[in-house]
Amino acid sequence: MHIVIIRPRFYLSFFIFITYIIHSMKKYIFTESQIKKVVDNVISEQTDIQSTVATVQCFLNQAMRLSLVIDGKTGPGSQTENALKKFQQQKGVQPDGVWGYNTQKTLTPEENKIWAACRSRYERP
Repeated sequence: MHIVIIRPRFYLSFFIFITYIIHSMKKYIFTESQIKKVVDNVISEQTDIQSTVATVQCFLNQAMRLSLVIDGKTGPGSQTENALKKFQQQKGVQPDGVWGYNTQKTLTPEENKIWAACRSRYERP
C-alpha cells in the first residue's frame, strides 16, 4: 500500500490555480437570460433572411414567369440563385445571385409593384 502525503503548500497552489481559472473563465460564462437573448436574435435573423428569400422567390416567379418553390431557402447552385443570376444578367447587373441595392434599383415601376406585393405577403413587419 502506498501512502501519498499532500503538503499544505500544494493545496494553496491548487486553490490559487483554480481561482485563476475561474476568474479567467468569467467572461465566457453566460446567464440563462443572456443565452436566451442570443438564441432569440439568431432565430429572428434567420427568420428575416428566410422571409426575404421567400419575397425574392415570389418576385422572380411573377416577374420571370417561373415556378420556384417559395420556401425561403436558397444556396449555391439552387434554382433560386440561378434564376436571380439570370434576372440580374437581363438587367445588366453583375450576376452574383445576391439581391441587393444594385438589383433593386433596376426594377421598373411594374416590377416595383410586384416586389411590394410579394414583400407585403412574405416579410415580417
